[in-house]
Amino acid sequence: MTADLLVEMLREAGVEERARVARRLSTLGEIPATLARLLLRDRIEVAHALLEDCPSLSDGDLIDCNPLHHRRPPPADRPASRHR
Repeated sequence: MTADLLVEMLREAGVEERARVARRLSTLGEIPATLARLLLRDRIEVAHALLEDCPSLSDGDLIDCNPLHHRRPPPADRPASRHR
């Protein structure tokens, strides 16, 4: 419940406030998934501390928050571009 409340507050917070929260969370051994997803999908200024210093992020957390992971494959009748 506390994580949900913090997520609601962070949605309305500025970049500096979100970055400050990410820096504080990056030292914790465990971060609620909703908070991790929100901050990892944010601007690099916000996500940086978690990406660099957070020991509790799993490979799944990182893959889930990678925008390239969400791209759809090209249609079968169109070859993939080599310059994506």
